[in-house]
Amino acid sequence: MAVMLLTLGITQGFQREVRAKVTGAGAHLQIAAIGQSDPKETIRIPIDQSFYPSLDTVPGVAHIQVYATRPGIIETENDIEGVVLKGIGKDHDAEFLRSHLVEGDLPAIGDSTRPIDLLLSSYHGERLHIGVDDTITTYLVRGRDEIRPRKFRVCGIYMTGLEQIDHHLVYVDIDHLQRFAQWGLKAEIDVGQVEDGRFVELKGLAFGATVSTPMNGQGRN
Repeated sequence: MAVMLLTLGITQGFQREVRAKVTGAGAHLQIAAIGQSDPKETIRIPIDQSFYPSLDTVPGVAHIQVYATRPGIIETENDIEGVVLKGIGKDHDAEFLRSHLVEGDLPAIGDSTRPIDLLLSSYHGERLHIGVDDTITTYLVRGRDEIRPRKFRVCGIYMTGLEQIDHHLVYVDIDHLQRFAQWGLKAEIDVGQVEDGRFVELKGLAFGATVSTPMNGQGRN
């Protein structure tokens, strides 16, 4: 009887530990687009939702945060390794990653002094011989045909002990994935030279999805 109770206690404790790590790296509930078929690549969803970010005021909901994932390839001089880049934002609850950080720091989100931070797992660090402060080339993958390189600085090393996390996930600022996928809407205004002291040429560019729309005009100075 004592052996059975001990075995049951160890099994339940192990299950709780695994569950805590899985939900810590992900969540109990994930909201995704209906058309998403690849778990490694999220489809964009408008952030402007009636439940965001106020959903955490509902009893039983501890926290809500945005995220995005994108398949990628880390390249070194001697090896390449497939990974899943997980983009996190300023609303990310860093408690889980901080508790499993073994070296360095967490990625700085929205910090212009550290714009290319990447958090790497100890598995990939040992496998590819990469350490903190190393600069690595990571190829982001979009669809079947588009692969683009990005430079990142390894800001820290984490380890959870679960293969499905450590063998796949690296963490970056979500802004990198949003800009790569051309999500959101951005605008630029190009101001030309003043002509005859009265008129100036203005050129506007609106960026969103996968297209850019130019708009030309003139304004009185």
